[in-house]
Amino acid sequence: MRKALMTALVSMVMFSCGGGGGWGSLPVQNELQSPQENPQVSGDTPLTAENLTGYFEASKVKGLTVCAPATGECVQTNGEGKFEFKRTPFKEGEKVEFYAGRLFIGDVEVRKNGERLNPILVAEGDAETGVELGALLHALAGDETGNAEVIDLSKVEVEVNLSESVEKLLKEGKSCLIKTGDGRFIKMEKTKVEVCRDEDCTEGEEVKWGKDWLVIYYGAGDNDLSSYIEADEGTLKVPENADLVIFNDSRDGTYSILEYDHKSGSLVEVERGEEEVNSASGKTLEKVLADAIKRHPAEHYFLIISSHGDGVRALPVRFVAYDSNPEGTLFNYEFSKALKGLTENGFPKFNLIGFDECMAGSSELLYAVKDYVKDGVIASEYTEPAYGWDYSFLSVLSKNPSPEELAKAAVDAYGKYYSSMNLLLDRFSNITLAYYPVEFIKTYTEGVKEFSQAALNSSYLMSKVGEIRSTLIPVETYDDYSRVDAYDLWQKLYDTVNWKECTDRYCRKAKEALEKILSVKNLPYTYHHKGYSDGLGEGLPSIFFPYTDGYDFYFLTEEEGYYNPFVQTYWPILVLKMLTEGVINAPQYNKSIR
Repeated sequence: MRKALMTALVSMVMFSCGGGGGWGSLPVQNELQSPQENPQVSGDTPLTAENLTGYFEASKVKGLTVCAPATGECVQTNGEGKFEFKRTPFKEGEKVEFYAGRLFIGDVEVRKNGERLNPILVAEGDAETGVELGALLHALAGDETGNAEVIDLSKVEVEVNLSESVEKLLKEGKSCLIKTGDGRFIKMEKTKVEVCRDEDCTEGEEVKWGKDWLVIYYGAGDNDLSSYIEADEGTLKVPENADLVIFNDSRDGTYSILEYDHKSGSLVEVERGEEEVNSASGKTLEKVLADAIKRHPAEHYFLIISSHGDGVRALPVRFVAYDSNPEGTLFNYEFSKALKGLTENGFPKFNLIGFDECMAGSSELLYAVKDYVKDGVIASEYTEPAYGWDYSFLSVLSKNPSPEELAKAAVDAYGKYYSSMNLLLDRFSNITLAYYPVEFIKTYTEGVKEFSQAALNSSYLMSKVGEIRSTLIPVETYDDYSRVDAYDLWQKLYDTVNWKECTDRYCRKAKEALEKILSVKNLPYTYHHKGYSDGLGEGLPSIFFPYTDGYDFYFLTEEEGYYNPFVQTYWPILVLKMLTEGVINAPQYNKSIR
């Protein structure tokens, strides 16, 4: 049984961290100020040179000292976690520092007035470290459960403080031990905060802040999938160690944000908008995700996108979400740009990104998100039935699974669900779902780039591009003959080239790159039902490979209205050369490649 701690802690008499570190002092406090209690919460406003307000949340944190290094002005948070500087001019990019008593917790960049900060933002998006910082604050305030709605640090004192922040020490893997005046010890490690009765922590009680997992379901459902996305809501539930946030843009012109309430075992509406919102906007997505992460810190994050999708086809429809009113599509590059914006603003990468939509399992989309996902992507190479995923797999969250275990559970549940629906299976030529680990995505796309660059520089391969393309025509394809099964393509390409004749120095690089691609074929975890017709293969990625010329490859820059990130691999240029037998006459070929 957990033992309650005294709310008021007496002076800290000892602080030590493995690995050493010097001692410093708290900035000079020019009249320590505390904002008035129960402030009116207002929205974020642009940063001004006159003052700065903000909120610190790890629950509501009272008595946290916030300092401006440039002037030494320090203030304290009130009972709502609000702090306010009145005399220190701030510029965007400057930092504020946070102290519990005289213990330096960490710092964060100032971006705007009214911003809601939390330990994960202090840890620069490192969710593991941020969660432990939050647990430390609760332990210091006497809340061993980590669940108190308000914690009070105003009576916490430390005789000395580190010249380095606790956040930095934890990131460096150093363990720290605090001894309190009443004989308790708080032990901090990279993945655990414990309150102990002896220095060796033989009888420690772990203090946890935040959940093991946060699941965010982003339903861009202002289209003909609206009823199916609303049906998903009725099946989405998570166990006690996880939080769930649902965004649903409905076809009736409203949107809602719901959260799973563990006490009632049902969804609770926390926000409703009666106006149209563009759920196919990267800005909308980024705001929804940022707000959810701020409200529900966790050690692991799982983003699910549910909408119409098209990883890549002949038309300019490389998109991951579709909104019919206002009509628009969230293109691949806009999706990755939203994720990039989150990481640049200190938010953690998602451990998993799942696409409950058609054809997201494309080489192009995997490439677009590879730098903004920590563990892997779940997606279908082929079309999905409108019913989408079977969300019963979320029950495994109770075991705090690894990201890989959770992803495999999603694939298994999907396969089991559709394998039991014979009539539906008969109507589909293929049903697929796969988990693509980041290791696979990065190695695979690196191989595509290395092969494409080598082939474009090989005089032999360029002299044979028309012949090679003709040989590859039987590759497994999707209905419009522009998307093919990537591994069927790579294997046929490897088998087609006469490597004994291919003797220039780039031939060897091209062959090694294809071998690199083929070497990771078995890393994805897949479900595949082969239906009534031949179609895409084993649930592995698709790739753009049209049979005839006339398609727009979109080498345009973002400023020109569209951008295809996969151009960075040079594969679209190689395909265009194959289609034109080495002669590039498309004007967009000379556009920016980056």
